[in-house]
Amino acid sequence: MTTQVGERRKVREGRVVSDHMDKTVVVAVERRSQHRLYKKSMRHVTKFVAHDEANIYQVGDVVRIVETRPLSKTKRWRVIELLVRREVPDVSPEVAAAVLPDETVAPAPRRRGPTRAAVRAAARRAEETGISVPAKPKSKAAKAESEPEVPESVLAEVEDVPVTTVEMTNATEETPSEDGEAVGTEEPAVEPEVEETPDEEKTNGTEEGTKS
Repeated sequence: MTTQVGERRKVREGRVVSDHMDKTVVVAVERRSQHRLYKKSMRHVTKFVAHDEANIYQVGDVVRIVETRPLSKTKRWRVIELLVRREVPDVSPEVAAAVLPDETVAPAPRRRGPTRAAVRAAARRAEETGISVPAKPKSKAAKAESEPEVPESVLAEVEDVPVTTVEMTNATEETPSEDGEAVGTEEPAVEPEVEETPDEEKTNGTEEGTKS
């Protein structure tokens, strides 16, 4: 909405979209126009930096601004009137303190499986090629339901079965001796071969030469 004040200053109405600056707010003014060819209503949003001396306007307020002298590099407008105050829900301090952003629990991510169309396409492809489609693995709950329950009487019978132990005998065989006593056969010990060093060979050769 645009009007003239004293035939020189423009006045516009818009909504405050930013108030984080000191003594400054950003006001978005919306206007609509019709497309000259397609006759469709188009929405145009223009943002103006306006001066707020008392810092009383907040985001969401509908205000009226008026054109003024340059106040800074980008400020050429001033807020003169509050039209509609932003609606703030009435929440008691106790309820606000009970709901803390740190205590909110994010929902668990949803696991998405194959779509029905993909399942039908896989089944159709399996019928054409003759290859069987592997079955979908069952969940733990489904496996527990499908497994038969063993009665307690059978479990009691299994617990009562005695456990037999097998004793291991010695690996050596016993053979009777002439006196009638059993004597274990032992393998003869094999003496390790000792390789002669070159020094020993030389000494042996010198000894043979002196003897001869």
